[in-house]
Amino acid sequence: MARKNKKKKKLNGFMIPVPLAAVVAVVSIVALAHVWLACTCDCLRKEIKAFEARKDVLEKRLHAEEYKWMKMKSPSNIEDALAKFKIEMTWPRRDQVVRRSAADMLNTQFGASKDLALRYASIERKVAHE
Repeated sequence: MARKNKKKKKLNGFMIPVPLAAVVAVVSIVALAHVWLACTCDCLRKEIKAFEARKDVLEKRLHAEEYKWMKMKSPSNIEDALAKFKIEMTWPRRDQVVRRSAADMLNTQFGASKDLALRYASIERKVAHE
């Protein structure tokens, strides 16, 4: 009969329990995900900041252009432009001005009143063969 070898086998190295290894793996994955999300958020924050700065510049330009347009539309500037290009125009007489309300516009648009038909301004030119 053979004798059993009762020597304990020695392990070379360090043994980590499986639950502890799983916890360490999950914590490291969560930490890497957090770092990745932080970097992504920083990049997006920089992009948003650049877009907001561009929006501010464009809003300033818009306000400047609107101001210029309002100045150009003023009656004195229109009269100056007409004089510059030698265009003779006068303001309409009182009987030439037609005031329409929104209700009148809707009624004529859907054919409720035929006597107030919608008319558009036009220029009639004579054809001259020179």
